[in-house]
Amino acid sequence: MVYFIRLKFKKIYKEFPEVDTVFAGGPASIAQLRDIITKVDGHPTNVLNQDEIYRMLVGQPDTKVNVTIRRGDATLVKTLNRLRGKEFAKIYPDIWKMYQSTK
Repeated sequence: MVYFIRLKFKKIYKEFPEVDTVFAGGPASIAQLRDIITKVDGHPTNVLNQDEIYRMLVGQPDTKVNVTIRRGDATLVKTLNRLRGKEFAKIYPDIWKMYQSTK
């Protein structure tokens, strides 16, 4: 089973990814995740590609993911709880299909 944090981001080669969309009511929205993602579970994101970052953000049941963001001059660490894949699939079927195609 896969859990999600309900977030889209854009990644430019060798740069940190920027949060593009946060879905209302999801863990990323509740944590007010926005701006630049500098680390996922302590791993710098500027050396990872978009698929690697995405796979780090999704995970197993009852797990959390620590996302470090840069907001202006501040660095913040947000701990997010992942959503069940089936719950996510009902709300966002198109994104669920995209995830399934990357497995």
